[in-house]
Amino acid sequence: MIISDKAENYKIDLNERLVHFTVNAIKFLGTSPCRKEYGVFRYQFSKAATSIGAIYEKSQASIPREFHARVAISSRESRETRFWYKVINKLHLGNKTYAGI
Repeated sequence: MIISDKAENYKIDLNERLVHFTVNAIKFLGTSPCRKEYGVFRYQFSKAATSIGAIYEKSQASIPREFHARVAISSRESRETRFWYKVINKLHLGNKTYAGI
C-alpha cells in the first residue's frame, strides 16, 4: 500500500516501513539485558512489535471486511508496542540508537 500526501510530494511504502520498524525493534531488543526480571517486557514488546507488520501484510490479501479488521488489529498491536517501549525506556534498557523505531 502506498500512502501519499494530498499534494503528492512524497510517497511512503507502508510495507517497507513496517519491515524496517520490525528489524529495528529486534535490533533494539538485542541491546537490552537478558535478565530474567526483564523477560516479560522483552517478550511482550517482541510479540507486539513483530506482529504489526505481519498482520498488516496479511491484510493485503484479505477481502475488504477482513482488511479493515486486520488493519485495526495491527493498530492495536502498534499501541501495545508503544506501551512496552515506554516501560523499557523508563527502565533504561536497550541502546537508544534504535529508539527511532
